[in-house]
Amino acid sequence: FEVLVSNCSGAGECNATAEEFREEALRVARAADAVVWVAATTATEGEDRSSLSLDPSGQLDLSIAAVARERPTAVLLQVPGTVVLPWRDEVAAIACLFLGGEQTGFAWASIVFGDAAPSGKLPIMLPKTEDGTILPGDGGNVKYAEGLFTSYRSPSAERDSAFPFGHGLTFTKFSYGAPTVKAPADCAGAKSVGVLPPREVLACVEVVVTNIGEREGVEVAQAYLEFPPE
Repeated sequence: FEVLVSNCSGAGECNATAEEFREEALRVARAADAVVWVAATTATEGEDRSSLSLDPSGQLDLSIAAVARERPTAVLLQVPGTVVLPWRDEVAAIACLFLGGEQTGFAWASIVFGDAAPSGKLPIMLPKTEDGTILPGDGGNVKYAEGLFTSYRSPSAERDSAFPFGHGLTFTKFSYGAPTVKAPADCAGAKSVGVLPPREVLACVEVVVTNIGEREGVEVAQAYLEFPPE
């Protein structure tokens, strides 16, 4: 197959207007059978991001949506934290690597060409809009009035999240057996990975996870604890 590469980080960087950038993206897309779009946002220490949109703010979102209506589109995200993805229901796939360092290109290639299967889970919630986030504060004053009720703990999490905390897909499917509670001394999982000696294991739950799909893959099982009401 033939790979067509177009590299441009946005209208400002390309010396083009937002409309010219979108038209160039459509021209490249129409010459291809499918589109893999690497998108990012910029962040730095000591300064809040101006928005949760991809760079350049608002312009890239319109271009991705336009291209996705023309060709099957997969978007690869390289971001420092949460972002809003208004085109999420229009693209064929979204993968998020956050900031993977100097081996990022090799990691993306292994996923795109199927040499490796994604297995990660989101460590944060990705909101539908910025209305589903907590404002950073007023000047130098930040009030943590929400306490622990952020992300998946928030009463509005189901309404606000586009992709919830812990979300993550792969190229196959897994089934979960019924969980069983075991005595801490019999917790084979903690013994096998050598993380905790048995006497420090407070609870042990065992579950059989089975790959029921047609591809190889790795599943990250998740367990959530809830404190009893006071």
